[in-house]
Amino acid sequence: MSGDPAYSLFIGLAVNEIGLKKKNMVDFPLLIKMLIVLGISYFTDGMLTFLQGWIMAGAGQRIVMNLRTNLFDKLQRLPIAFFDRNTHGEIMSRLTNDIENVDVTISQSTVELMNDVITIVGSFILMIWISPELTLASMITVPLVIILTRVIAKRTAKQFTRQQNELGTLNGHIEEQSPVSKW
Repeated sequence: MSGDPAYSLFIGLAVNEIGLKKKNMVDFPLLIKMLIVLGISYFTDGMLTFLQGWIMAGAGQRIVMNLRTNLFDKLQRLPIAFFDRNTHGEIMSRLTNDIENVDVTISQSTVELMNDVITIVGSFILMIWISPELTLASMITVPLVIILTRVIAKRTAKQFTRQQNELGTLNGHIEEQSPVSKW
């Protein structure tokens, strides 16, 4: 949440208010009030960000533990033919890397997504409040950004799938070359 547009606006209003009250004079009582409000805001933001991260990390760890337990139970029930068709490295890759990606998505990406949505909505509201005309002009570029993002996301998804496949092959090769099999 830090870096919200509201902070920038508030700091700008404070600077303008302090500088415009009296020519060549600083209104120190107002400055102190503004600094106290900003300090409290930043402290509260930091505490909420920490609490949010702590809760999401805990939720991510619980989900990962359940996934690993369920996957281990599933592996115990699979027929031997499954292990003949898939290399140890591929199975290990699925068990470790994919679950790790789920954990990162839950504990970090979800928090970032929520913060980004709040920042975008807040920025949009402040933009309209400051200048509706400039807001409309800046919104013209939004479709271009969306199109560019989709193009990049499609290419990235293909590369990520290829990377996961290569990682599975590499892990399989390493596992097969290992003198002592863990299976």
